[in-house]
Amino acid sequence: MQAARGWWMNKAAAELATIIGCEVRSAERYLAGDRTPDAEAVLAILRSEHGAKLVEAAVADLPADRQRAFWNEMAMAVVRATAATERNALRG
Repeated sequence: MQAARGWWMNKAAAELATIIGCEVRSAERYLAGDRTPDAEAVLAILRSEHGAKLVEAAVADLPADRQRAFWNEMAMAVVRATAATERNALRG
């Protein structure tokens, strides 16, 4: 959550609270690292315009070999999702 501070110019806690639907004080604690957001809060961020940045920040903390493995798996997931979408479109 530390990386999230730089995503907003002003009032990062208020912005985060709006996205995840919590009190500003709770968002301040998440941003300070005093608390860990629950799964619903993380999913809300992932669904927001900042979702990709959250994933990138999390992956950046991994060792280089784990980063490559993660991005390779993500690329394969995109291929699988695209193929499934195309199959469904052909079925009508």
